[in-house]
Amino acid sequence: MTLTISLSPATLSALSSGGFSLYAFRSVESSNRSGAPLVWQRFARYTATTTVTVGDQVYGYDSTDPITVNGTVRIGSSTGSPVVVSQVLTVDTIGTISVANGGPPDTILFDSTAEQRYTCGLAAPLDSGNQVPYCAFDLYAMSVPVAPLRAVFVMFATSVYDPGTYMATSLAQGLYVDFADADAHSVAFDMTTGWSAGSAAWAKVVAPNTSMQGVLIRVPPHNRPKY
Repeated sequence: MTLTISLSPATLSALSSGGFSLYAFRSVESSNRSGAPLVWQRFARYTATTTVTVGDQVYGYDSTDPITVNGTVRIGSSTGSPVVVSQVLTVDTIGTISVANGGPPDTILFDSTAEQRYTCGLAAPLDSGNQVPYCAFDLYAMSVPVAPLRAVFVMFATSVYDPGTYMATSLAQGLYVDFADADAHSVAFDMTTGWSAGSAAWAKVVAPNTSMQGVLIRVPPHNRPKY
């Protein structure tokens, strides 16, 4: 998936001189309400035509870091290989994750035999190859379903947040882009008028100070089993 962002020379100059970073977040669906969105990427440098590439490969991880607003979640153990829906990821007493097939057909299911709390979620690689967690959930003895969505949220802001950090509310106007029906989209950002994608149904402008959990942790509709 590729998102191309166009900036006019005046906007590029204003963003650069103002110290703005471009943030990218990824989205999931889960019926578990403990979910928190984490910063996936922060771009301190960008150009008049900037591309954000969102790969389909995701990894399961666990961590002993708690989920706190403005706190960073670091990967403790990872699946090592990409995971897909219908797989069950079980965390044992020392935090090792085992992967098995045969789970629910439309989600990735985290289970635990650890008898203690862990944080769990999905991570995605950067261009460097390093995995970065982009969502976090409390994992106890109950299962946690997490389904990756083909979507990305982008936003310019001056505050500096590290990848893997829980940002509770949007710091500025942002744009949620859905890739359900396409692998590439193009949008524009203007320093005066904000984000634009024409009248495209796949893009939604998000106001400043909006709950990031509400934007990025999608809740499935009623009468759909999500454990």
